[in-house]
Amino acid sequence: MNLQPLFETQAKLDKRIVVQKELEEQDLLDKKILALQVELGELANEWRGFKFWSEDQEPRTKIEHLCPYCYQGKVEDYPGSPNVETCGSCNGDYVIRESNPFLEEYVDCLHFILSIGNDLGITHENICVEDDLTGINATETFNILFSHVSGLHTLLDVNLPATVTDEDIKDVYHDIFECFIGLGEADLGFTWEQIEQSYYEKNKINHNRLSIYKSNPIYDYEVIEKHPVPDNISYWEPATDNVTNPSHYINGNIETIDYLKDTLSKEQYEGFCRGNVLKYISRYPHKNGVEDLNKAKTYLEWLIESVKE
Repeated sequence: MNLQPLFETQAKLDKRIVVQKELEEQDLLDKKILALQVELGELANEWRGFKFWSEDQEPRTKIEHLCPYCYQGKVEDYPGSPNVETCGSCNGDYVIRESNPFLEEYVDCLHFILSIGNDLGITHENICVEDDLTGINATETFNILFSHVSGLHTLLDVNLPATVTDEDIKDVYHDIFECFIGLGEADLGFTWEQIEQSYYEKNKINHNRLSIYKSNPIYDYEVIEKHPVPDNISYWEPATDNVTNPSHYINGNIETIDYLKDTLSKEQYEGFCRGNVLKYISRYPHKNGVEDLNKAKTYLEWLIESVKE
């Protein structure tokens, strides 16, 4: 279990958040501890095993993400059109990817555990996962973990006597880390390989969400420091128009086209662009005229950019 890359990867994301959100003057540790407890609650809710009142106590381990540009893999020029084609985005599959929300909630917790460790000056060298700190079942382990996190917050109270040392704080953090890993592997059935892979996947998504320029995602905070954002440019407030950036194709802070480019294979993404070029060219006389031609032009430009990469 090599923890050094995880702590370093999290430090980069934390630094980027601080720089981009202008949080340099704020102490975020209290909020991170609260966020960790919230995420642990969401993880328990996804696990469902504590819900004694429910007939459904099985975790949600699979969600299918459907193509936003078709219905069951088919695209038609307009409702009721006889011209129905296979979707160029998903190649007719309709399901563009699958995810495990149970595992994703777990790595969201890991995100904050690593972040708290970085704030406390704890490194991978301070962590040795060798003891079993889990309870007799997952419910007890969750309660133990909540207790450890609350204990860490208590030790960080500025009004505590000076007898509380940095070593005491590191010991409690170490217990949190060991108990959390035990929860994942022993109680929830995740392997370390699954945890590690899912963490890096979610880290990439988090960086994508923080992209300053919608057409140029930045994945390292060093780039931000070397190329600071001009004062007259706001952080990720995309303008919208019906051709290049329609508001109904923006999900939160991520444009759908950027999400698709990141999610689909290069072949699938180019097929999606090619299909939309054909769609808008074929329908412009019957529907939106010049606006559809401009949409075809935009998808053609995106296709050209992808082919050149």
